[in-house]
Amino acid sequence: MKHISSLPINPPARLLMGPGPINAAPRVPRAVAVAERIARSGRALPFALEVVAFGDEEGTRLGFQDSAEVREHARALRRNGAPVGGPGASAGTPSRLAAHLAGEQENLRQLLQNLEDGRLDAAARLIAHAGNVVVIGLRNSSPLALHLRQQLAQACDNVRLAPLPGQSIGEDLAGLGAHDVVVLFGFRRRTAGFGQLVAAIERRGIPLVLIADSSARRYADGAAVWLECPIDSASAFDSYATAMSLIHLLATGAMGAHVRVTRTRIAAITSIYDDLDELEAPW
Repeated sequence: MKHISSLPINPPARLLMGPGPINAAPRVPRAVAVAERIARSGRALPFALEVVAFGDEEGTRLGFQDSAEVREHARALRRNGAPVGGPGASAGTPSRLAAHLAGEQENLRQLLQNLEDGRLDAAARLIAHAGNVVVIGLRNSSPLALHLRQQLAQACDNVRLAPLPGQSIGEDLAGLGAHDVVVLFGFRRRTAGFGQLVAAIERRGIPLVLIADSSARRYADGAAVWLECPIDSASAFDSYATAMSLIHLLATGAMGAHVRVTRTRIAAITSIYDDLDELEAPW
C-alpha cells in the first residue's frame, strides 16, 4: 500500500484549495492540518481520504460523500489548471524525472501532430503579411505573449504587446482591421471575459491566431487559425515547455516569409546594440 507522501497528489486536503464553496469555511485549513498529521504518522492514503471525506476524532468534515468523490474533486481541479499537489518525493528523483520527460515528449508529439495540416504555416503567413500584429496574453499566458513579441520584433517593426500597464485592451484593438492580426494566448484558468474578447475581435473582422490548450476549443470557431498546444503535467503545475516550442516554430516561420527584410532589420538592431553597448561581448 502506497504511503500518502509518495503520491503526486497529497495530502488529500491540499486538493481542496481550488474554486468552489468548499473553500469558504475555516474547516478547510483544519482539514489540511489533519491530513498533514496523518502523513507524518505514517498512515496510508486510503485512511487519509476517509478522514477528509467523513471526518476524524476532532470532527473535521468537508461534506464529501466518500473518498471517490474526494479523488474526483482533485482530478477536476487539476483539469482546470489548479496547482494541485503537496509534499512528497523529491522532484529530482529518477522516477520523477523520467515521468517529467515522458510527459514533455508526449505533449510535444501531440503538438506536432496538431500542426501537420498546415495551420502553423497559415499562422506564420498571417503574421508575416499583417499591417499590425498585436500579441495578447493574460495571467499565465502573459509571459508567453511577451516572449513571442520579443521574437517577432527581431524581424518585424509592427509588433506590439497588449495590454500595456495602465491600459485596457480596447485601446489596442481600436483601428485594427482585416489587414492586421491578433495573436491571442488563452491557456486554462483564463480571465472571465476571455470569450467576450474573442467575440469582439471576430465582430471587427480582425484575423485571430488563437493559441491555447484543449480547454479553449469552444473558442476555436472564432479564430482564423487555431493552434492547440497541450500543457499537461504529472506534477502540480502545468508545463509550458511545449508552448515555448510552438512560439519558436511560429516566429521562425514568420521570419522566413520575408528573408531579405528580416536580415536587414536584424543587421540594424545589431548595429544599435553595438552603439549602445547593450550586450556583453561573446567569448
